[in-house]
Amino acid sequence: MVNYFIYAKDYSASTEHDDHYHTNGLKTLEQFIIDVEEIKNEVAKSEDPPIESRIIYLHWGYKCEEVDEETTRTAYLQQQGNGPDTLPEKIIDWLKVNYDICSKKSTIKLLYIITDGRVYETSVKKCFKSNKYMHYEKVVFHAFNEDRNEIDISVASSFFKSQCIVYCNNELYDDTDISEEFDYEKINVENFVSEKNNLRSYVKLKFLKKNKNDARVLNEIDKLKKLRVRLFDELSSKTKVDLAKKDRNKFISAFVCTDWYQNLTSVDEIGNAKVDIEKAISATINYLNSENRSFKFDALKFNRNFNTIVEEEPIVDVNFTAEQEIAFPDIICNDETGIPVVILTYVDLLEKIIFHGQHEREKIDPASFSKFKKTMECPLFLVNDKDISESIGYFYTLNVYKQFLANNIRNEPRTRKPFCGGLVLTDTVQYDYYNDYILSATFFDSKKVKFNVGLFYYVLFKNCENKEWMDRNVVEQFKKYAMRRVSETVCKIGLSSLPLDPQENSSLLTALWYCVDLSSCIFKDDPENFTHERMRMFYGVSHCMIEILEYFEYDLDMESIKRRREIISHVMTLKRIDKDSDKVYYLLKKIFKTVDDFLVSEIEKPFNLYKLNYLKLNHKNMLNDDVINETVHLNDYVHLMYVEYFEDGEIEISKKTFRPLFAIDQNKSFYTELVRNTKKVVISNDNNQDKIELSFEPIDSLDFHRLLSRYNLFINCVIDLVKYPTLPEYVGYICRKKKFYGNLVTIFPPNVYKGIQDVYDRYQNIATEVDINKFINVCKIYFGRMERIKAEEKVMFSNDDKIKEFISTQEGKVNLVKEKILLPVESTESYVKELPSNKSCAVEGHPSEIKNTKPRKFNYKRTNRYKYKSHYKSRVK
Repeated sequence: MVNYFIYAKDYSASTEHDDHYHTNGLKTLEQFIIDVEEIKNEVAKSEDPPIESRIIYLHWGYKCEEVDEETTRTAYLQQQGNGPDTLPEKIIDWLKVNYDICSKKSTIKLLYIITDGRVYETSVKKCFKSNKYMHYEKVVFHAFNEDRNEIDISVASSFFKSQCIVYCNNELYDDTDISEEFDYEKINVENFVSEKNNLRSYVKLKFLKKNKNDARVLNEIDKLKKLRVRLFDELSSKTKVDLAKKDRNKFISAFVCTDWYQNLTSVDEIGNAKVDIEKAISATINYLNSENRSFKFDALKFNRNFNTIVEEEPIVDVNFTAEQEIAFPDIICNDETGIPVVILTYVDLLEKIIFHGQHEREKIDPASFSKFKKTMECPLFLVNDKDISESIGYFYTLNVYKQFLANNIRNEPRTRKPFCGGLVLTDTVQYDYYNDYILSATFFDSKKVKFNVGLFYYVLFKNCENKEWMDRNVVEQFKKYAMRRVSETVCKIGLSSLPLDPQENSSLLTALWYCVDLSSCIFKDDPENFTHERMRMFYGVSHCMIEILEYFEYDLDMESIKRRREIISHVMTLKRIDKDSDKVYYLLKKIFKTVDDFLVSEIEKPFNLYKLNYLKLNHKNMLNDDVINETVHLNDYVHLMYVEYFEDGEIEISKKTFRPLFAIDQNKSFYTELVRNTKKVVISNDNNQDKIELSFEPIDSLDFHRLLSRYNLFINCVIDLVKYPTLPEYVGYICRKKKFYGNLVTIFPPNVYKGIQDVYDRYQNIATEVDINKFINVCKIYFGRMERIKAEEKVMFSNDDKIKEFISTQEGKVNLVKEKILLPVESTESYVKELPSNKSCAVEGHPSEIKNTKPRKFNYKRTNRYKYKSHYKSRVK
């Protein structure tokens, strides 16, 4: 019998002259010698006869060869390395062909693996295949590299069979024995902090390459779940609290005495211990559920930030057991012609929510399980589901329904859809079990699925109520039946079984009251626990909860509920909008009138002014009610465009430049006509929804930023599309180009669509007569004002100096605003580069209309990111 002690040093070329690798590697050589002597001494103390020991030193890389200790030491001291590849499988190949190491008479007592890198998945697979029947009693793995991204456990992953010790740059990451089953019983609340790292190392290394559907993985997940339950039980004193109270103050007084609330808010470490336990176990389960596990040293790490909700791991068992069939009760009622039965046609919610029509069910997205479970705990999320609505068939009397069953009729006579049964809507409990079975057969493929029965019947009632053809008496009877089932249902008080949510059971009515009202009272202003406000999850279905509670005459603080629902719904909606500018636009649509996707200068709903305050809230933070009372100035969010009042055909388009005439006569230009026919929009009292006013006043200067340059936009649209646009294309182009101005939302003139249509109609004559390429070339040639005036030949000038003098005079008459553009500092230089050097006086409208100039991105939040940069350019059409 021979005990082998093997030291395998990475000798690949990447290690050559690597001081960090060789300096630290030499220390491992010394430690290896010490470990060998300790193991030898332990073996010698045993009663077994003396066993031969042999120490082997290996240099490996693109090949593996045996050396002596002195050669290994010299390689470290001289920082040697050679060979193009790092192939750990070469170690295994060498072991199999030398010294008869793999025989039953030999044992690899200790294997040291030293490396400076990581290997590809192909190499890892080869190693696992070669190592399948190999055994190593103890593996010590060291990885050294100053760049942590260049090392992981991939080199040694296949060698882990029994005791495993893993170091990364001399930092101990793992020390565990994966040959033995982990002793979960030794973990308790007191030692969990110290034991959880042992558990992490065990799971990470033992199941590194195990398939997530492997029986051993599923068994380990089951053990982890049981551990969590046991530890939570240890933390809970199981104090019984009666939450069945309809008085608000009495309920809150009772709720704060529950174990869950006490643990959540306790000044000792119980609450944090529960969070720590949940995060560690959930992270471990999620690691086992992952498809491809990482070789990183910290692939399985526990988030140590407290007070963050961690959701339960995805469901792994999709093979729901079959529901026991319940035959139709043999009951004779007094008046069977007066009892309605609503037929339900098949809708497989398992297929719809979990499997999505996939045949290979082992590859289902784990997120689908979580969604399914949440939906079953609160079926109100299905209240507007189209398939649920279509499952509601016609109604029949009980005696007719009995005839269907007697004659084995399984297709709904009116729709010809197959059905499993119907809901018998009586005032008694006689048919309740039968109805519940029909729900399972209809919606869950006759599988035993746990769901909130009361809310499911309510969802079906609401869909029945929405059927215009449904008899109102049947609807009313359905409502009575659904409300009775609601009143009899018991569930978790937070409509959630997630480990960090309240685990107290209560009546469904109490749970609805807690979710829609009471939890807001308790948590909305709690800076530590505000995420436990249930309205954050259920704001979308809170109207259903309110309807149920009002039916049972619960004491609801409707003013507070409506305020919380509005705040949360807006914040959650804004969360789904990526750009800050689009968030502002979304809120301004609730204030200004919208005409053909344009926000126009007509305040339609001034009472929504306060909603702009929602931009200050973040869904990850506490949502304070008082924010809606803060002052908001509408002018801080909008860019108001001029309103033009030109008569049809008043502006003449030059047949030579395809642009509006600039020089009209010796004393009049397009500039002067603009000023004469244009007014500016002024918003007064922009912080008071009761006194806010919008007025139109003459302009005393011409600012092209506030002018919708419809002619220039038509030309740019043609150039971009390389064709004459349709009217919808032209409208859409303007909407995209002018929707925002810097960090402001553009408010267009009320007559914006009429003005756009007028310009479009006027260009149609040109479009029918002029080739598209000629149109584009001409428009590009006559870009500047001087070239346009010359080509127009409307007003004749003796030389260029006279033209320049005319242009300067016209600018002075209209007090032309020299452009001051609000730009991101980082984009100013690039913007200047994009301006044509000889066209500084040839641009019309906003700078984004200059060809090849990209619109600026911006952050709406008030910061110092933007500074004013002045670029002086005169603008013409």
